Amino acid sequence: MQELQAHGVRIPEDMAVVGFDDSQMAKLTRPPLTTILSTATATATGLAETAVEMLTALLRGEPVDPVVLPTELIRRGSA
Repeated sequence: MQELQAHGVRIPEDMAVVGFDDSQMAKLTRPPLTTILSTATATATGLAETAVEMLTALLRGEPVDPVVLPTELIRRGSA
């Protein structure tokens, strides 16, 4: 956002900016960053295991169902 603003881009008037994972910095930017928070209770290890299982199935030519993780949009000033 700083780089956009340095080039005269007004946020959110000229361009909306949305982040992912709602880090603490999102609240401290100017304007505060709108973000998407993953509300999945799965651990990184569990997600990695699922990804490996899916990749292995794809390599064997087997169909794979998509995985959809629940998310929440946290609206702040950047969008």
